[in-house]
Amino acid sequence: MAPCGPALLLLVFVSLLPCLHAGMIKLQCKNENVGIYRQNSLLSCSVKDFSPDVTVILVIWKKSGKSIFTFYAEKTTFEDEDPRLQFAEPNWTPNNMNISLLLKNTQIADAGQYECMVVTDAGEDKGQTSLQVRALYSKPTVCSFPEKNIEEHMKVTLYCNASGGYPPGRMQWLDKYNTDWTASSETRVVQEEDKRTTLISKFTVLQATSVNPWYKCVLYDSDGNRQGEAKYTLSFASKDHPPEKSTQRKNTVTITAVVVVLGSLACGLLVLLLLQRRRLR
Repeated sequence: MAPCGPALLLLVFVSLLPCLHAGMIKLQCKNENVGIYRQNSLLSCSVKDFSPDVTVILVIWKKSGKSIFTFYAEKTTFEDEDPRLQFAEPNWTPNNMNISLLLKNTQIADAGQYECMVVTDAGEDKGQTSLQVRALYSKPTVCSFPEKNIEEHMKVTLYCNASGGYPPGRMQWLDKYNTDWTASSETRVVQEEDKRTTLISKFTVLQATSVNPWYKCVLYDSDGNRQGEAKYTLSFASKDHPPEKSTQRKNTVTITAVVVVLGSLACGLLVLLLLQRRRLR
């Protein structure tokens, strides 16, 4: 008869868990853990109220009902489990009651509820913990339309954007005098494939003036913490250099003159053709 493999022994062991004595140990898990996108995160659980001689026999971590990490028979992470997970403490042994996990390269999809079960030679217990994943936004940047040669009392549209954040944050618009213009702005949230978001905020200055030449876009995370800001100074037309509008008028006059000349030439050629036809008759 072939010997039983570790996976089969584990299945048999788990089926016998209700027969084991419970209540001799207590599994304490942190209610909520916070992780940062693409960094290492901690899922915290440890056994309390134990005697010095207690030995861990089995540890099973699950997410959404699926096993993601298992310790049994001196082996961790069975087939189809997450290879990014390991015991948080280096050189962990079955006599170590800290069964917290280290999650490497945290992704947005890792957020959620986790369940942990531990079995020792003194009893067994279960606990739950959760993981919130946050991603920081890039530094906000601001641009304007038109970009330069702005005239007094001209309408100018400002755009502020920041990417890669999660959960979605918000943007605030302030001017030189710290007046809050956020209510006059429009902010759009664009979700990326990995659930991170890009914020694009649009604010229109109806009558730009050099008396109030700059505006500031302030970025906040989902908890209202200030994460960054970008200051933008409007580029007004110099008095020594005529604005684009005056240049356009000159160009319009020049084009009109050219059209008139060309029209006159065309009329002259038409008259010559008619005269030639009459002479031929």
